[in-house]
Amino acid sequence: MNTRSTLDLPGSFAMGHGMETLIVAQAAHIDALQAADPDFAASHIGTCALQPSEPLPEDRLGGVRVIVLEVDPGEPASLARLERVRTVAPTLPVIVALAQTDTRVVRALLRRGVNDVVDLPMDPAELFDRIVDCAANSAVAEPLQLAPQITVMRASGGAGATTLLTHLGAALAAAEGGPRSVCLIDLDMQSGEVANYLGVQPISTVGDLLEAGDRLDADMLRDAAVGRGDDLHVIAAPTDIEPIENVPADRLAALIDLARTQFDCVLVDLPASWANWTLSAIAHSDRILLVTDEKLKSIRQARRRIALFDEVGIDRQCVDIVLTRTGRSLFRSVGKSDVEDTLGCSVDGTIALGEKDMAEAQDQGLLLTELRSRSAYEKSVDALAGHLVQSLWESA
Repeated sequence: MNTRSTLDLPGSFAMGHGMETLIVAQAAHIDALQAADPDFAASHIGTCALQPSEPLPEDRLGGVRVIVLEVDPGEPASLARLERVRTVAPTLPVIVALAQTDTRVVRALLRRGVNDVVDLPMDPAELFDRIVDCAANSAVAEPLQLAPQITVMRASGGAGATTLLTHLGAALAAAEGGPRSVCLIDLDMQSGEVANYLGVQPISTVGDLLEAGDRLDADMLRDAAVGRGDDLHVIAAPTDIEPIENVPADRLAALIDLARTQFDCVLVDLPASWANWTLSAIAHSDRILLVTDEKLKSIRQARRRIALFDEVGIDRQCVDIVLTRTGRSLFRSVGKSDVEDTLGCSVDGTIALGEKDMAEAQDQGLLLTELRSRSAYEKSVDALAGHLVQSLWESA
């Protein structure tokens, strides 16, 4: 048995400055590790006993230089926890502990940005060596600065989410104190309309950028981001219908992160259908706009999505509920308070749909504001933009 009274780690990883390594695993695995080497868990080793699907208290990441995180690849909540760690601490080296390893799983995790993988139960000597390697290989550099990501997600089709995204992008770019440049990424792989609604002709699309793989760089992304004026840019959905499940989550995450280094804000439009990669896109978001209309079907779907957010540990504070209202019903049976009672959370924005000139504007590739100013729709979108500016930029 290889015992150590202290972990003598090299260079910038020298001990004596608080807890350096955090091990997050089930209590049985932590107990087994400590039983195998009682001296391993010295003062600079922290442990957090959690099930693989339980969210990690983010305050535990303070002062951590390496995290050892148990992951169950078959649990969406467990993968979401891993993505959340990478989002809140993008430069933190991550060692994943797996109960069962195979080449496919390991490769998938490494593509997600994991630094190393160890088997469960953990062997103290092997784990020590992996921690040392991660500490020695992690470059001492300024953390990568990522612009805010706002993801627009519809409860069901027909709620006006894409229309909202295009107008909200323009409103944010024009808002005082908001972002100077906004990039809209259309991830509705089968029926994306962002480029058409804004009247831009893409040279390349999201599909082309995903196919580029490791060749993707800032120049390629900038070429794909078609400008609509100086402040608003669009990365369009594929022109051909793509199988929605064929999107590689690791490449998509790299694409979005790259866009967040090139623009002051990134708005992501998700499809109505749920896919295995959408959870990854959502987990990286600073803000999630869940758009629902007044129909009972949409409200039920919105409630299901909120339940999923809770299950995978997405903070409710990051979710804004946006209610679109058509104003067509003679007898409105569902009001804002009814929606709030059903969802168990407040509605953060109400958007007035049913503008008679909206379809005409979109057919011409125009925003409604370019066809008719100071409409009720424009006022409600401006109010939502102001709310986001206050929470994401003015409070930063």
